[in-house]
Amino acid sequence: MDKVTVYYFTLRDPASGSNIRSPRPATIQTIKLLGGKALLDIAMEVERSRLDENEFLRDSRVKH
Repeated sequence: MDKVTVYYFTLRDPASGSNIRSPRPATIQTIKLLGGKALLDIAMEVERSRLDENEFLRDSRVKH
């Protein structure tokens, strides 16, 4: 199976101006497109089939 690495990340909340953590991890490519900052110490390798069409992890059941 095809594996990919996903990361939780932070983004600036436009309403409050503070940084918020993503509720779901995503690929580096998606994080960059959103202008986020990957939390590299929280990397997970998952099956590509577990990602949605935007390359976010579909569910929060993380298998370490």
